Amino acid sequence: QKISLLEKKNSESNYKLQSSFLENMSHEIRTPMNTVIGFSSLLAAPEISDNKRKEYSSMIYQSSVRLLKFLDDLIDLEKIESNNISIIEGACQVNLIINELFHTFNEVRKKMGLKYVSLRINNECINDDIIIQSDKYRIRQVLGFLIENALRYTDIGNIEIGFRYKKEELEFYVQDSGIGISKTHINEIFKKYYQVNKSDKKRYRGIGIGLYISYELAKLLGGSISVSSTLGKGSTFFVDIPIKISKKLFVSEESTITEDKINTLKGKTILIVEDEESNFALIEMVLKKFEAKTLWAKNGKE
Repeated sequence: QKISLLEKKNSESNYKLQSSFLENMSHEIRTPMNTVIGFSSLLAAPEISDNKRKEYSSMIYQSSVRLLKFLDDLIDLEKIESNNISIIEGACQVNLIINELFHTFNEVRKKMGLKYVSLRINNECINDDIIIQSDKYRIRQVLGFLIENALRYTDIGNIEIGFRYKKEELEFYVQDSGIGISKTHINEIFKKYYQVNKSDKKRYRGIGIGLYISYELAKLLGGSISVSSTLGKGSTFFVDIPIKISKKLFVSEESTITEDKINTLKGKTILIVEDEESNFALIEMVLKKFEAKTLWAKNGKE
């Protein structure tokens, strides 16, 4: 009978979490879609000024990026649930990952209007050019979730990102001076669909899968994730990744598009294989700026 009551309680708890997840998911899809549809229709009005046109275009772009990230998170959730997510190891320049995250989320901080929150990198990390063997995309993704979370729950103070050596692991951390997590919640936050603060959906919006995805990705990277927090004083999230020193002494990160590379496209004929006409039109427009000719095939056979 005790087991039956426990199962019933867990079942009811899971039902509430999933119901909350579906409600939040609907909100996270509808809100940016309403912005995209609404401001797209306003762009067609002939009387709007160039400044307003730029403002509307910016809002459409930001909402589209938000929606795409949300959909990517859902896809990753499904892949994790079906054990179908892949880790692609390569040379990772750790310092570069930290710097990229800093610049990306410092812009996010400004757009969120967090004037009294400073985002900073631990000074000891700035000149440390360690290169490890891991999946840089997934490391960025995990740390990105944690920084985004810190920005969401910090109104004033500091958010610090960095890493330190810990035996045979590299310990990344994201430390904030935000609202913190109570002892009753701290053991629950890495569970799927779980949200600590539901009182202000606009301020603390989300669907409760970011920390769960981070937890699962950290495990897939061969590491772990943990948190230390004091209610009202802030939290520190730790991500431990095994140190596998890369055999490459130098790593070339994502290829930079230089002027020389752009000039090599002039007069070239490029075959675009794409079944969506709108995607083809976008790629064709970009390539025309570089004076490249384009051909369109809708599928591999064609």
